[in-house]
Amino acid sequence: MKTKLSNELHAQVPANSSQPSHLAHLGYVLESIKAAPEGQRVDETTLPALILAKHHVEVDPSTVKLALKELEGVVCRCPCGFRLSPVAIHDQRGSFFDTRSQRAQEAKRAVAIHAYDHMLDELEAIFLDAGSANYAVAEELAWGSKRNLTVLTNNARAVRILLANPTIRIFVTGGVYDVQDEALVGKKARFDNDWFSCKAAFVGASAISAHHVYNHAITGEEDIKRDYWQIPADELIVPATLGKFRCKDVSCFGGLYRHHPGNEEKDARGDIHHIGEQELVRQLEMWKRQVLANGYHKDVSGFCAEKCTIIVEPEWMIERDYAGKAELKDKLLGKVAMINRNTAITEVNVVHANVSASVLRARYF
Repeated sequence: MKTKLSNELHAQVPANSSQPSHLAHLGYVLESIKAAPEGQRVDETTLPALILAKHHVEVDPSTVKLALKELEGVVCRCPCGFRLSPVAIHDQRGSFFDTRSQRAQEAKRAVAIHAYDHMLDELEAIFLDAGSANYAVAEELAWGSKRNLTVLTNNARAVRILLANPTIRIFVTGGVYDVQDEALVGKKARFDNDWFSCKAAFVGASAISAHHVYNHAITGEEDIKRDYWQIPADELIVPATLGKFRCKDVSCFGGLYRHHPGNEEKDARGDIHHIGEQELVRQLEMWKRQVLANGYHKDVSGFCAEKCTIIVEPEWMIERDYAGKAELKDKLLGKVAMINRNTAITEVNVVHANVSASVLRARYF
């Protein structure tokens, strides 16, 4: 039985029509992708055999390639070739999310691959914030081989793509749906950390300074960003690009340091852990005082996770994209170096995505 979508395609371009041959075979291509066995690679070279087996129609690879271009948005490329996209719609609104998603696509993809390959494992629980960088992470979760993850998110676009992986348990926050940001926002988008504990919390930022993280201050976003920044995960992960270190943005929602509940007194046993904690808190307070002159925001707090990792694009990509912009590159990398010099005090580290150009191209481009 044909799907409604493929029925419409067959009705629009019957096989005996005068349309170009690739248009006449759109329905065959679509149905063969949908019917492909799990684990089967589906691309321009394997689809002709799949179409022949299912529909008894011979189609050459060049025709399939043209048909796939016509189906862009209905099908999408993933590491295992082409699959039906859960977001099989064409949205012409030109939303705020869409505008951001067009920027630094290759860098966001490399960052997402690094996070998925090196920082996540099967059976883990994660929180996924809104934004285009976190949507790239959601795509890795949807199409990757790791199974049985649990994801809590306010990212409406991510929810749809995560449906492609039936092993993922999806929890959605409350809140008001913001059409432009494709996210659930407002006070109801908060959640109780006692109810949902996670290993990793992915929180997006529109800008990063040497000491703070910022957002666009979209209506309703300010109500939740500060809460998300203080999720007590094992690791707080900020998917970013080097360009986000260029300037500040409208609203500061967090400090780049680990929040300590207090300077505990050494107990009667002289517990070395408490002594170390006291010294760390003392150094952190000194660090805060030193940066007050640089616009330190007194009204924001640090994070409550064990540590914070900011991921930026691979070094080879920076060298390529900032060719001829040596002064800007050095300025931005200087901010990164400043953050990393204080890692022992702040528990914040900036890392470059460990993804080669060949791996990136092979998987998505």
